[in-house]
Amino acid sequence: MNLRRDVFQAIADPTRRAILLLVASQSMTAGAIAANFDTARPTVSKHLQILTECQLLEQERNGREIYYHINSEKIKEVADFIEPFRKMWDDRFNKLETVMKKYKTKNNNMEQKTKINAGTGEQKLVISREFDLPLELLFKAYAEPEIVEQWMGTKVLKLESKKHGSYQFETKHDGNVVFRANGVIHEFIPNRKITRTFEIENSPFGVQLELYDFAKLTDNTSKLIIHTIFESAALRDQMLKLPFAQGINMAHDRLQDIVSELKYEK
Repeated sequence: MNLRRDVFQAIADPTRRAILLLVASQSMTAGAIAANFDTARPTVSKHLQILTECQLLEQERNGREIYYHINSEKIKEVADFIEPFRKMWDDRFNKLETVMKKYKTKNNNMEQKTKINAGTGEQKLVISREFDLPLELLFKAYAEPEIVEQWMGTKVLKLESKKHGSYQFETKHDGNVVFRANGVIHEFIPNRKITRTFEIENSPFGVQLELYDFAKLTDNTSKLIIHTIFESAALRDQMLKLPFAQGINMAHDRLQDIVSELKYEK
């Protein structure tokens, strides 16, 4: 298969999606489209070629200029294909909301142990949690693939726990990938610090920078502070509109329970 002619391969690229949004309301020349991007003109031309080859865009000559416009029939085909998946995800988010409401009701008298500090207008989140775990075990929960898989509930395709290492997580449902995240580790100091990038593929949240600081409190307790920096304050606020706080608190609860078993096995 020529992947350049595959519609979904084409729209997987964020620049090509941006081009489609640009020409959705009006026809534009290649030069006018390129003026909206901080990339070289030949790069934009390559994207236009791919979108034209897979029939998402059509060309129309007007004098000496070539204008690009949306092929509404092809876009409708894509939308019709995606619609069942949208309904499936709407249903899942509705179920998640129901679960979170029950969780909140059940725990309305219990303070969440994972704290989130989000200053107004800032691009960052500061997440903190104290664990009833030795420092070494808490660090292993973020460094060893077998443990990460258990408390995160996702498949670890790769986790190179070292400076300049990379990682990739993936979750499938009925054989289809529903979540994939990846990043690069820029700093790795055992039992002290991990600095890495984090990106969820095909999501609107962009690349985040995460700084994990691990600290010993006592022989059997430790603390984790995570500084997460988003590309903009708007993206951070968009994330906070999701059940993010409840989700990370539940994940840390699982981490505590699962790694506690390792503590008792030592």
